[in-house]
Amino acid sequence: MIPLFILLACGRQNAGSSDYQKAVVGQGFALSDEYSDKERSIIDRLCTSYRNKRIQFQSLQETKKLDVKFEDKQCDNVQKTKIYNAELTLKQLLASGPMYFDGSVPVSYFSIVQTDKHGEAKDICEAVLSDKLPKKVITEREQITMYQFLRSNEYDGVDVIRKIIGAQDSATGELIGEKIIDVKVKTDSQSGHTIGLVMEIYKQEQCQEFPEKMLSFKQLTMKEK
Repeated sequence: MIPLFILLACGRQNAGSSDYQKAVVGQGFALSDEYSDKERSIIDRLCTSYRNKRIQFQSLQETKKLDVKFEDKQCDNVQKTKIYNAELTLKQLLASGPMYFDGSVPVSYFSIVQTDKHGEAKDICEAVLSDKLPKKVITEREQITMYQFLRSNEYDGVDVIRKIIGAQDSATGELIGEKIIDVKVKTDSQSGHTIGLVMEIYKQEQCQEFPEKMLSFKQLTMKEK
């Protein structure tokens, strides 16, 4: 295991670089069981940010709110994007349970607050923050989930969790993405946002009845209050 201080130092050195490229459902991805050194530095920085955000949010004395924008394309009309705006309020029912953002939104959205304990990187963060080796590929029956960790210059620099779900192509050996989720997380202090705040979640997924089509959903943080 690479020492924590090396990972953090490496993360700071790479903070300005960008290797993010948009992935598309139906694309093939080479399967790899191990994270690169750059991915490992991003994982550590991201999970540390998530943990610190969780602790900060749980200790807030005032109500936390977000102004959020949703862009939604469903399988019944993939040519039309429906746009919604909402104010979401941070809530938590149980001390041991997840925090979530609640609001009046006419569409299913990512309400769970992404942290080291809950969300798209929960298992990975629990492993790396316990000084264990996180899994890059998880296979359950015929479905494969592979993670990538990237750096993007969007939003003045964010770390990206990419979760690719699909089946393996018997001819090429590649993972064919049937569902892709990108989570873009603020992990530096060059803006007024809370470190660890999710700036954008983007989901693409094959339509079950029409595999040649894909639905998409984008959730963007416009303002933090």
